[in-house]
Amino acid sequence: MKKGFFVVLILLFGIICFTQKTIVMSGWPGNPVEESIIKNIIEKFNAQNPDIKAVWQPAGDVNQFTQKLMSEISAGSGPDIFYVDVAWAEEFYKINALYPLDLFIKKESFDIEDFFPNLLDAFTFDNKLYSIPKDASSLNLFYNKEFFDKYGVEYPTNNDTWFDLFDKATQLKNKGMDTPLVIAADFNRAIPFIFSAGGEVVNEDLSTAITSNNSWAGFKFYVELVSKYNLAVEPSALGASWIGEAYGTGKVAMAMTGNWTVGYLREQYPDLLNKTGIVNIPHFSEKSSMLYTVGWSINKYSKNKQESWELIKFLTDEGQKEFVEKVGSLSSRKSIASKDTDNIKKIFYDALDFAHPWKVQTPSGRFTRANDELNSILKDLFYNHITFEEAKIKINENYMKWVK
Repeated sequence: MKKGFFVVLILLFGIICFTQKTIVMSGWPGNPVEESIIKNIIEKFNAQNPDIKAVWQPAGDVNQFTQKLMSEISAGSGPDIFYVDVAWAEEFYKINALYPLDLFIKKESFDIEDFFPNLLDAFTFDNKLYSIPKDASSLNLFYNKEFFDKYGVEYPTNNDTWFDLFDKATQLKNKGMDTPLVIAADFNRAIPFIFSAGGEVVNEDLSTAITSNNSWAGFKFYVELVSKYNLAVEPSALGASWIGEAYGTGKVAMAMTGNWTVGYLREQYPDLLNKTGIVNIPHFSEKSSMLYTVGWSINKYSKNKQESWELIKFLTDEGQKEFVEKVGSLSSRKSIASKDTDNIKKIFYDALDFAHPWKVQTPSGRFTRANDELNSILKDLFYNHITFEEAKIKINENYMKWVK
């Protein structure tokens, strides 16, 4: 009797193993906490779905990941589902690497309306959705109340304009504050100033709009905070590798950065976080911010698309709740965002209403080289190695070559 029972168990186990499908997922975890959460989510998914086995195969960093992934997909292989950053989602769409998700959504009445619309727009090409956003981030202005109190300068507010930012930074500087502001020579950080001035990054024909009057005014204001008025420095001037780390030194009064810095300060500098205020980025004609997001996409060549979709649903529901609670990211779903109890995040959720996705449309879908060139130009402008006129000529003459 016992022998027969064990035979049945073995047969059942064999059937399950035989029919179980393995789903390989890949991405670049931002930190050990994120890595741990992903592994925990996979364990839960596998426990609830015995016919599917999800396997996590992380990449070293985003650059290694994209290079490896492109090579694999061009050969018709690669992971079943993977991270897609909004900054290069269009490039992957253009090379036909992503599988559209609209049929899954319609077939199952998946509540796509629960996601913030500008996050969905970021992954929509030719009216088809190619990725479900896993989370989001936006930019705001952090300020150290201690310095404003010490020098008798009014705190920044959500309604501050560029002129208010300039005035408050100048007051701090004149009263003895060496570094009122820290910013980076990263083009994406200048984009909110371009849009706030009523400008655009590209024209309808996808040629550059950066050098048009309004766009250039916003770009120039950002640069001159460093080059002309000495009100801002790069993180490296404070011995730091990024803006959050520079702010964490306690030597700077203001920093334009995102919600990921909250988690960093909470872990590394909790006392400083308690002295920190966070407001919207000062604006000119309209408020603006940046929207950073990564989504889950299905490999066009995956042989397990339905099972991959089941995993994506889990990752963007139960899984996302863990990300929001433990990583500090913003939820891409309204229902989860409404239950987020972290009050510090509210200002970042609010900024999603006027934030622009970090993506630039190009004829090829590729913006990487153009971004590198623009970052280099920003750096040269910061330190007056070139003039604004020289920068404008270089952009106008070379932009279309950069985005081929």
